[in-house]
Amino acid sequence: MRLVLDRGVPRDVAALLRSLGHDGIHVGEIGMSRATDEEILAFSLGRNAVAVTLDADFHAILAVSGAQGPSVIGMRLQGLGAPGGSGSGSKGAGQFRSRASLAADRHP
Repeated sequence: MRLVLDRGVPRDVAALLRSLGHDGIHVGEIGMSRATDEEILAFSLGRNAVAVTLDADFHAILAVSGAQGPSVIGMRLQGLGAPGGSGSGSKGAGQFRSRASLAADRHP
């Protein structure tokens, strides 16, 4: 499964995913750290990837647009405070592993 991680997801989670054999890339690694949600969704769709985000707007954008994809995994990180835009600092993959809960919506 290919995964595109939105800017709110800690950047080192992409490296963690790759070390576990998954195809994960963070938008900050590809010069898209200032991309709009719509641009990230379009990139994910073009790459046949699942978008991973902390942003509830992704689901709303897909619902309103009637788009058939991409699939989106919405995450909620508990006990980490507000997510940083850069995905760096103390809110990294180690805390992500122990405190992430996931909800996935699959769009046909």
